[in-house]
Amino acid sequence: MNGGFFVFRHEIFDYIREGEELVQEPFKRLADEGKLVTYLYDGFWACMDTFKEKQLLEDIYSRGQAPWEVWRSGARNGRGADK
Repeated sequence: MNGGFFVFRHEIFDYIREGEELVQEPFKRLADEGKLVTYLYDGFWACMDTFKEKQLLEDIYSRGQAPWEVWRSGARNGRGADK
């Protein structure tokens, strides 16, 4: 499962061959050359791929406990815009 996002330079196209899926072969080549890096995100993350997950996130939001609202004062991760 891929639960992240990517930032690429234009050179990524040099690593993708016709018919390849992005993450498998191209990423292996990039890793082998030491050109693949990651960033560990320690904030809130949740997928919303199913109706049940949507309901769960809406429940969290309706209780006023939405940790993804980092712009509000008192956000759980302490990174609110007004801090």
